[in-house]
Amino acid sequence: MKANSRPGAPKLLDYVGWTADDQQTVEVPAVQPRVDDLMTARMPISKRIGGAVRCEAIPLHPDDYTTLRTPAVRIASDRPVDFAPRMGKLLFIFVLCLTIDFLFIGASPHNWLNWYLTFVWCTYLPLTIIGFLGALAVRNQRIQPYVGVRQEQVIFLIPTVARKDTLPGLYRVIDSILLCAPRHLTNYTIHLLLEEDAEGSIEIQHHYRLHKHVICILIPKKYTPTRGTRYKARANQYAVEYRRQLGINGSDVFIYHGDDDTSIGHDTIWSIAQFIEKNDHDLAQGLLTFPHQLSKSWFCRLADSIRPGDDISRFYFCTGRIGTPLVGLHGEHLLIRATVEEELGWDFGPSVTVEDAYFGLHFASRYPGRATFLPSCSYGASPSSVSEFIRQRRRWAAGLVKLLADRSIPWKTKPFLCYSIANWTIGLFQHIILIVIIAGATHSTDTSPILSAIIAVWCANFAFQVWMYLEGLRVNLEASQAPRSRFFFLPFMIIPIIPFLSFVEALSAFLGLLDSMRKRQGFDVISKEL
Repeated sequence: MKANSRPGAPKLLDYVGWTADDQQTVEVPAVQPRVDDLMTARMPISKRIGGAVRCEAIPLHPDDYTTLRTPAVRIASDRPVDFAPRMGKLLFIFVLCLTIDFLFIGASPHNWLNWYLTFVWCTYLPLTIIGFLGALAVRNQRIQPYVGVRQEQVIFLIPTVARKDTLPGLYRVIDSILLCAPRHLTNYTIHLLLEEDAEGSIEIQHHYRLHKHVICILIPKKYTPTRGTRYKARANQYAVEYRRQLGINGSDVFIYHGDDDTSIGHDTIWSIAQFIEKNDHDLAQGLLTFPHQLSKSWFCRLADSIRPGDDISRFYFCTGRIGTPLVGLHGEHLLIRATVEEELGWDFGPSVTVEDAYFGLHFASRYPGRATFLPSCSYGASPSSVSEFIRQRRRWAAGLVKLLADRSIPWKTKPFLCYSIANWTIGLFQHIILIVIIAGATHSTDTSPILSAIIAVWCANFAFQVWMYLEGLRVNLEASQAPRSRFFFLPFMIIPIIPFLSFVEALSAFLGLLDSMRKRQGFDVISKEL
């Protein structure tokens, strides 16, 4: 495919394009080395360093990235994502709901359903208020281009199970870093964390044999952290110890945590360079977006609209406004000073499956006010099917419920996250679909509150939930570089199916609650093919 002809033109490329200025012509031998030869000393494409294999370049120009041909690497240029929330939209939804409800709903006799709904449909109000304050605060944030380069060391940490079905997404992630990072970061490295017997290990090393910035860190099967931590947290802890051995856990080293399905753009690098230049915080969390090109499931694409909406409201209030991640963190698009990661570590115990939330609460306890917002986006893939979507949310919910019972985390940092998890995991019992079924079965068709004034609280909660889906959809469409026509008709498409999207979300969270009560163990890594 041809490279972008007009410099700076916004485009979501089907493949990474190159111009003559971007690379030199490099002849790759028609006969590739056998896979068996990749780990031998006589091949100049890999070198062991402790538990790592450095995928070194055969002596070529450092910009000779001849293997960059991965689908859907977003080029952020003169039209970066505008994540400033549209508060007028929220006000319009609230006034519309309030008008309709006051016209058709009033106080009713105090039967059991009226009392029940009055309580459960009001419980979300504290989260609505905090989300509203976060949305007001984030309006001043913008993606700003960065001019210049930074000399500080930046390590892009990418844990991966390296299954065959995850490799396309992983290549997209690595290629996006190789494409964007050199513009402003002169001292960067990509650390790939994978098990020594991972299915795709040899293929990955062969694929990036020309890239000196890519290091495959092979985790020995026998490696066990002090507290017996497993899953992704175990990999992260091994990376901390690996860097400790090399002496690169200093205060001028920064760890960017990515995922094997979440690529970056130029805006991501801009924000990393700006964070390093200001040097007044120890952690930064950015905005997760989900371009629609990266998922085959229309349902999952729309269902993941809630996540950017949550990021620019509730998450921003904690991490960006008060500088303390009381609601936890995301495991990707997360920048941490290496000395902080060295101190806190990731060794949280064998049952931990939400290591990002654990790290966030430990950080909140040790470093209050030292977190900030990373004004940029990452570009991840939504689950490929509804069943994968349920598996993903189910694992998150089960892990978060277990977190609340962990005594190693100070209780002073738990209340807000505890309240959020409670509303999420029992949300099924306040969902409109279930309420309609119960009301029909018991012939209790009057669902009014016990006091008319409570209608305003219901409308505020309802309007905010709808607004988060609509704003998240807008952000994801901008990340997709979608045609303007989709910004018009997709909101009308998503509004009538929000009850079904949120029902699947609530059902998944409740199943996760049951898993935690049954002490079901496991760390499901869902398939994302793009």
